[in-house]
Amino acid sequence: MENIIAITNQLMASMTLGGQLIVAVIVLSLVFRGRHNGTIQYIERNGLKLVFLIALGAVLVSLFYSNYIGFPPCTLCWWQRIFMYGILIVSGVAVYKKGDTAAIDYLIWLTVFGTLVALDHVYLENTGISLLPCDATAVSCSERFVYEYGYITIPVMSLTGFAMIATILGIKKTARNA
Repeated sequence: MENIIAITNQLMASMTLGGQLIVAVIVLSLVFRGRHNGTIQYIERNGLKLVFLIALGAVLVSLFYSNYIGFPPCTLCWWQRIFMYGILIVSGVAVYKKGDTAAIDYLIWLTVFGTLVALDHVYLENTGISLLPCDATAVSCSERFVYEYGYITIPVMSLTGFAMIATILGIKKTARNA
């Protein structure tokens, strides 16, 4: 079982690092090449599908870690899950309705709140200080089950997922308003 945990942690950390690089490439692409490049146009066309796939991946990974590996989620993890599950459902309905862009506003709010909880969780892990309550009767919100590359933990994975979704939704929102 320890071998599975080590492989899973390394794989998820590598995917997280890849997600962070993707966000950086998208932002740099916007800055240096503007909105009229292939990457941005692809996101404008397929953004809701991408959001759905990222949320689906995040939900499956969270369930795998808690139900198969046995890492119990803390209070802040549950809050992040609630927002990510909401993103999965709303984006799934939007994709089913053939790109319903009205869902973008709801998705943005779910992403903002999920990002704030994830930021607080990362801050708590690194400083021991949280603005949000963490009931540590079951499991402490500062406990690290994953620690790869010197900084990637489960909350960092969550924050990266929210950052990817926020980047995509920002592009979709500005394309819709243009």
